[in-house]
Amino acid sequence: MRKLRIITILLSVLLILASCSDNNVFRIDGAVCRVNGKGYVSIQSAIDAITGVKTRGVGGSSYTIEVIKDINYEIREENRNGINIPQSFNGNIIIDFKGYEMRTTESFIVSGGKLTIKNGDILKVGTGGFSIEVKDASLSIENTSIVVNTDFRVTSNSSLSLSSDDISGNFYFDKNCSLEVDGGTVSFKDIIDLDSEVKGEITIKSGTIRVVHDWETRIRNIVEGLPEDERAGVSIVIIHDLETIGYVAPECTTDGNIQYYECNVCHKLFTDIGATNEIEEEDTVLEALGHNITHVEAKAATCEMPGNEEHWYCSRCWLYSFSSDLSSFVSYDKVYCYPALGHDLPEEWTIVKEATCSETGTRTKACRREGCGVVLSETIPTLEHNLSGWITDDNFHWKVCSICKNIVNKYPHNFGEWVKNPKEGTQTKICNDCGKKVTEVYHELVLVTKKDATCTEEGNIAYYKCTVHDDEYFRDTTMSNKLTLSQTIIPALGHTKSSSYSVDGESHWIKCIVCGEKLESAVHSWGCHTDSLNHEFHTSTCIVCGRVDMLRKYASNDDYHWEICPLCDWKSSKENIHYYGSDGTCIICGHIKPSTV
Repeated sequence: MRKLRIITILLSVLLILASCSDNNVFRIDGAVCRVNGKGYVSIQSAIDAITGVKTRGVGGSSYTIEVIKDINYEIREENRNGINIPQSFNGNIIIDFKGYEMRTTESFIVSGGKLTIKNGDILKVGTGGFSIEVKDASLSIENTSIVVNTDFRVTSNSSLSLSSDDISGNFYFDKNCSLEVDGGTVSFKDIIDLDSEVKGEITIKSGTIRVVHDWETRIRNIVEGLPEDERAGVSIVIIHDLETIGYVAPECTTDGNIQYYECNVCHKLFTDIGATNEIEEEDTVLEALGHNITHVEAKAATCEMPGNEEHWYCSRCWLYSFSSDLSSFVSYDKVYCYPALGHDLPEEWTIVKEATCSETGTRTKACRREGCGVVLSETIPTLEHNLSGWITDDNFHWKVCSICKNIVNKYPHNFGEWVKNPKEGTQTKICNDCGKKVTEVYHELVLVTKKDATCTEEGNIAYYKCTVHDDEYFRDTTMSNKLTLSQTIIPALGHTKSSSYSVDGESHWIKCIVCGEKLESAVHSWGCHTDSLNHEFHTSTCIVCGRVDMLRKYASNDDYHWEICPLCDWKSSKENIHYYGSDGTCIICGHIKPSTV
């Protein structure tokens, strides 16, 4: 069996609201336990402090921990080994619940010393079983119920004392261990000796002992061993193995039974699941009810109801008989043996209300058989309208009845697809129901994207052009803003001349600063100028754009070359020898080296 964990008993955490003047009494409040002013996080820590106080010679040998409200107990890791009271203490730790409840998710162990739990309730919450283990210790549970079936494991020279109501469980005993019951109600589900040779000792002084059949003899022997004056204080109640016998309703000729419970071991019968009210088998019987007999006189058939012979029947089980005591039975068709006659109706209907185009009519037939009085009524459908041809407007078509003058069959037009006539620039759709035609002009638009104007070319705004109708232009696809062609044109910008000439060696011109085109281009009009102080400095200036250049050419003979002006008769006074290249040509003036042959 798995090792049982501690509730530790009470709480991984507890609180003292007040400390009593008696140093041997401590109070807890579910969060922190305070012993002589010092705080601890668990009952075990508090017990360690209490035993420490005792060893220092302070206080008595009995210490009480009082609970002042309900406790939700949660085991901490340090408390997994249970409540441990050192044997050397030889004292008594009392946990007094003062009528409050401890709700725990864990089982617990008492290891060493003596522990008393009293005046409360221990409630196991969550799934799983619940157990209390007493190991090398003494545990007394007084006036405290444990609201769950519990496994009590008593081992290693331990004792367990119970004097409480509502304690129920399986009891496991080791050698040299004892159980004492003194008052209250204790239910023995099972009693197991862990050592087959040395039995654990059970003592019963008073109270109610509830025990299963298997252990009845052992418990009764213990009680029979008590003195006669003590034996009267003990009552033994058997825990029966009950099976539910369900309710069966009685019928006319067969008995039924109440719901009751039967013990599968002793076969005693009880009215309740708690087996507190024993009954005999005859007490379970619900007697048969007997027939509830009704007399029916003979009756002739009518238009709608069959006729029958004189008979008797039970209104509870519906048995039919020709005898008043229902001593013999017959089938229904033997009793009601004359079929219904059916109505005697004329062939022609009587018109009560004529039908019109808009309202139904009514006609009737009355049964002619004496005493029947049934009148059948039937609705005459509305008449068909005498309808005109289709009448239409833009949205609907309808017809008018010439009899009742009402408008009927009014519906929205059900137009087909548009059919285009590109030649006319129109499109037509026809209602599939009334044939109404709708014709309208249509457009097919193409987008003309925006084009910016240049210096020499016109541009245009973005617009839509109709490809069906010439000369129709629109601002957008809604065609709500019509344009003329001229309104789409952005005029050419024209050139913007620069304020100065642009030049090269041959010509000069004015440049458009927008598009860069050359305007007013012409060759230079050169004039010559010679420095009077230094005849070697000769320049040419354009009289239009003012460009200054040195317009020089070379003249040569076989020995020298010199500069000349192509515009005037200026000649450089400086003559320079030729510098011939590999091909025999002067690299400066281009003179060809004369042949030496």
